[in-house]
Amino acid sequence: MSLADDLQAVSVDEALIEVTSAVRARDEISLTELGENHGHDSAKVVAESIRDAIREATGCEGIHL
Repeated sequence: MSLADDLQAVSVDEALIEVTSAVRARDEISLTELGENHGHDSAKVVAESIRDAIREATGCEGIHL
């Protein structure tokens, strides 16, 4: 996975994903483009990118609460 610094499978449907570098890079992009964070949550953006990539690769929509 291109966004992960490390990936550890926990079970069939769970994983621990280290994304510190991706979050920091996203923060730097936001700072460069916007001049400041403007309330953007880089961790959430990265998490949504991972979820979208998994959804596209598997066709699985997951659980909707």
